[in-house]
Formats: sequence, structure tokens, C-alpha cells
Amino acid sequence: MLCLSLLASLCDVSDHPIFTLTGILVSGHTAKHVAAALAVYWVVRCLCNAAGSWRNKGRAMLKGKQIGYRQKSSEESGNL
Repeated sequence: MLCLSLLASLCDVSDHPIFTLTGILVSGHTAKHVAAALAVYWVVRCLCNAAGSWRNKGRAMLKGKQIGYRQKSSEESGNL
């Protein structure tokens, strides 16, 4: 995310050179907004992935499954 934020700042500073390099198609200001949007997308994606993993662990616990532990077979628990 930090790299994308730095890229956004760099694009804003070099507005005119980017504009001429792209053949007056994209300005540095527009590129700055694209880089900033990608940074926000990356943060939201990471937060959603983290929330999803916690959500799945909570559902498994509610169903009585142990997370991170090997469940005993019926032979190991003595229920034959």
C-alpha cells in the first residue's frame, strides 16, 4: 500500500511529463487517482480476507469443530 501511495504522489508531482509521455491521453493527476484507488482496494481486500478467516473459524466453533487440533477417532477415545 505504501508503494502505491508513493506512486500516487510521484504521479501528481510529475503531472506534465506523464501527460506528454502518454501522448496527451492521461495526465499525472488522473494516474494519481488510479494509484490511490488501487491502494484503497488493496486495504479493503486485506480486511475482507482477514474478516473472512475469522468468520469461518467462528462458524466452525459453533458447529462443534475444533480448529487447529486433530480430532480423536472413535478408537482413540474408547468408543468402540
